[in-house]
Amino acid sequence: MMVEKPEKIGLISDTHIPMTTKVLPEKVLQLFKENEVSLIIHAGDLVSLTVIDELNTIAPVLAVHGNMDFLGLTTQLPEINETEIFGHKIGVIHGSGGPQGFLARVENMIKEKDYEIVVCGHLHNAFVEKEFGRLFVNPGSPTDKRWAERNTIGILEITSQDVSPKIIEI
Repeated sequence: MMVEKPEKIGLISDTHIPMTTKVLPEKVLQLFKENEVSLIIHAGDLVSLTVIDELNTIAPVLAVHGNMDFLGLTTQLPEINETEIFGHKIGVIHGSGGPQGFLARVENMIKEKDYEIVVCGHLHNAFVEKEFGRLFVNPGSPTDKRWAERNTIGILEITSQDVSPKIIEI
């Protein structure tokens, strides 16, 4: 029996460049390279499109805009984006508001969609939660710990049979 090679997706959000730091931490790029990611999902609040240019040197980037993405980014990046890998539908959305009721607000924005996995951002605090019949993954922020104890990114390992999210401290 042939063993399926998992697809590895890099997850990142809330980079806020150049507001919190001028460039992505080298550790982020190193971790995405080490994990041999084939796609990078950015869940918004890039602030500058240079972040996509930098990440594109490792793998293609699928991104959405966040509440801090002004200066034309809202016209260049969608509010909701999606992809499908090994039959698993993945939705990407930034999110809004505070931690209380966050997942319910995100769910309300995507309730018509049949996403199995939802990658979101906004809270700067990484989590993996099953709710509303979906898997929600927030990779946190690699540059701004606003409501978090640590800076993080995520890796989503996908096969046709399994989805395995991992949060990695920077």
